[in-house]
Amino acid sequence: MFVERTLMSFDTGVIQDIYLKNNIFRGSDMTTQLTLVGSLLQALQCACVIISNLLYNRLGARKLTILGAIMTFLGLMVTGETTTAWQMCLSLSVCMGLGITFLSGVAVRVLPQWFEKKRSTAFGLQASSSPLAGFLLPFIIVPVYNRLGHQWIFRVLAFMSIGINILPIAFVKDQKSHKAAQKKAKNFDFSVLKDVNMLIWIAVGPLNFSARIITMTFLPSYGTYNGLTDTEVAALAAVAAGLNLVGRLATGVAADRVGNMNTYTISTFLTTLSVFLIWMFAYDFKSMIAFSVVFGVFSGSYTVLSAPIALNIVGLERFPSALNFTMLAHVLDVIIPVVTSNRASNHNTGDSDPYRLYKLIGGSTYALCTLLGILLKFRLNKKCIAKV
Repeated sequence: MFVERTLMSFDTGVIQDIYLKNNIFRGSDMTTQLTLVGSLLQALQCACVIISNLLYNRLGARKLTILGAIMTFLGLMVTGETTTAWQMCLSLSVCMGLGITFLSGVAVRVLPQWFEKKRSTAFGLQASSSPLAGFLLPFIIVPVYNRLGHQWIFRVLAFMSIGINILPIAFVKDQKSHKAAQKKAKNFDFSVLKDVNMLIWIAVGPLNFSARIITMTFLPSYGTYNGLTDTEVAALAAVAAGLNLVGRLATGVAADRVGNMNTYTISTFLTTLSVFLIWMFAYDFKSMIAFSVVFGVFSGSYTVLSAPIALNIVGLERFPSALNFTMLAHVLDVIIPVVTSNRASNHNTGDSDPYRLYKLIGGSTYALCTLLGILLKFRLNKKCIAKV
């Protein structure tokens, strides 16, 4: 999951900036089309968890991990040969997206079996794989492109993914005491949808990821627009990823100490402030790096706490169903970023800051997530300082 999760989050922005700046794909409104590639990748990676859960019950953890590794490798290799955005949608968003789904689906199902007391910390360690890679890969992607061309970006990532995925293939397995319960668990227990608290948490997911996609996809292009060099643009993504690694680890530890909802709400509130108070007024490298630092530390809380909070709401027996419905809602991830990109492309002529709409939509969406988090916290426990 190391390489694939990174491409899904941080490095799609770096790669999109390379493709746009160098006119690798020709056609009208390529910004919207390439934004669709990244957004669709994110949406399918979440929405297709239902398929992953169905296959998990039939194949088991190891066989599904092998299948995910193969599809990820093939998706990346074929992407290197694409000549249009719609071909990239099929190879990267669909083929690789399914591979990521199978890999991440196994991780989310296996981790709760092995960790109970420090469950959030365990999810924090698992979620840190993508920012760790995101810290390193921008400095690999840019030199590879400069020396070998865009096709080799995906070839290098493909072979890296195979090398790294050998580890989970070798070691992943179900805990014996939970194996029977996992097979009996329902994939579609519709009683989950009668739980108002779970419905609120399901709604938070697409909003949170949409805001994240908008920010991390367009931050590199924003840096290029403001005159940053290729190395400085790569540094923006790398710093955000590196600090996101620290933030996700800290989020897991903090959640076990002060509560999952408390940690999520505070982190998302600080992420909102970083967009409105720093990125909104960042026009040089120093101020953009400052934004990358703050955003990187606090923006990964949903990725870490999504599963633990769902577990707290519905319990382990109904968790597969809750996971399915939560991830299915992520098909909506594609809507806000693509609509924002299309509107910004068509209405920013002559604007002194053509990226202002991205900032406003990203910050407002994070603010809405914060409000929903506060609402859910007090629905679960009305005491202000309770561990929730």
